[in-house]
Amino acid sequence: VKKLLADQKFEKCGPNTLTEPDDILREYEMIRKQGYAISDEEVAPMVVGASVPVFNQRGEVKGCLACAFLKSDDKEEKLQRFIMLFQQGA
Repeated sequence: VKKLLADQKFEKCGPNTLTEPDDILREYEMIRKQGYAISDEEVAPMVVGASVPVFNQRGEVKGCLACAFLKSDDKEEKLQRFIMLFQQGA
């Protein structure tokens, strides 16, 4: 993963886009530990998203469940609700 990231140039798409390989690697580690990912204006301004991995019987990641929505005052409640639903469904 480090080599793949080192060979890429990342452009800022939203106010919180990660563009440095070390920052991206830290984000990957946090995602692995918590079991889900949250994107808060990383892809585009005012866009928030959540995703969880889908594993097969051998524990290999085979896909993900994800959603994105426009940022609003109830962002945190929406994120927690989607993560809970996705984890139940994955």
